[in-house]
Amino acid sequence: MLEGLLNEAQCQVVSASGGRAAIDMVASEQLDLILLDVVMPEMDGYQVCRWIKRQADYVDIPVIFLTVKSSVKDEARGFEVGVVDYIAKPLSPPVVLARVKNHLELKDSRDKLQNYIGVLEEDVQARTRNLVAEIESRKEKEKLLRLQEAEVREILDNVLVGGLRRAKVEKLFV
Repeated sequence: MLEGLLNEAQCQVVSASGGRAAIDMVASEQLDLILLDVVMPEMDGYQVCRWIKRQADYVDIPVIFLTVKSSVKDEARGFEVGVVDYIAKPLSPPVVLARVKNHLELKDSRDKLQNYIGVLEEDVQARTRNLVAEIESRKEKEKLLRLQEAEVREILDNVLVGGLRRAKVEKLFV
């Protein structure tokens, strides 16, 4: 029922038959959202979600629990392991679709923001490199100017000293 509902809502759906199969699927597919039952063969949803949230490549994939385990304690445990939402069975199709849509939009916005942050960081690094290069260039120019000033002073000193010597020599001959 859930797969048909999501297909009608233009969602591409892949499904797994148990906890281990879910982990294999997460590792092999590019997923935008995970709908996970708590009660599954091999591993429960808490274990699968905990595994997903420990993997750097998958930590940002939102996980929603769909389950009959709807006590406050069960929900709290779900949020502790990293789910973003918790939908109790029996499922209400409009509720499921609304929450899936909301979390997909949130993930899309978060992904776009991360990309924008990456672009901004690259821009800041490029501008920083340019500023450092400009500062180094200015330092080199200032160093050159100081060297040129020193050379001009030395030349002037030589001219003045030479001029004074010449004046003294000329006075001797006059």
